[in-house]
Amino acid sequence: MEKARVKAITDATGVTITREETQKCNETDNQVDCKQNQFSVMSLNGIITQEKQIGKEERLEELGDQKIYICQIQIEALVEKIFEKDPAFEINSKLNKSSYRDGEMMEIEIQSNANMYLTIFQYLPYEKGDPIQKLFPSSRQKDNKLVQERTILPQKNKEGFKVKFPNKIKLKNVDEHLIIIATKRKYSWLTSYFSLEDLKKRLNDIQRQT
Repeated sequence: MEKARVKAITDATGVTITREETQKCNETDNQVDCKQNQFSVMSLNGIITQEKQIGKEERLEELGDQKIYICQIQIEALVEKIFEKDPAFEINSKLNKSSYRDGEMMEIEIQSNANMYLTIFQYLPYEKGDPIQKLFPSSRQKDNKLVQERTILPQKNKEGFKVKFPNKIKLKNVDEHLIIIATKRKYSWLTSYFSLEDLKKRLNDIQRQT
């Protein structure tokens, strides 16, 4: 079903894919161990407001000695575009590091060509309860109006962003993502969202107001 929804949004609004590849190397006893990490993000500028399943096909296919179960679902969906890009408004962001260790401080550099209200969410894919949590503004950094040109977060004399490795994860490395939203007007946001879809619904509400 999820693949059918993605296809419906892609067919209606298009899809943007960005990819970043990094290679990390450690040297121990003259032995160099390099690991390559590939990070891909698929951004869908659309949300399904109505949907109806119109077809379903189930079948088994043989691939060598293996049998593969295939379930193909067709849906009819009403898709709304979340936002319209403003060519006169430009924003860029950069972190002070590409990867962090537990306890290290994160800095976020923001560049823009206009005044804006900035909201940053932290997306934790491994969290099942509230995977999207608001990082900025916060109870200690309430003012999120930024002037054009260059800004470093956290601002001077403000609480910093300390990276903490999740206790319940047994892996050596985990991926976490930042969702940066810049608006010309001030909007209210929840401190957390249950899913990316819930955040997209809020973006869709904002688009309707403009």
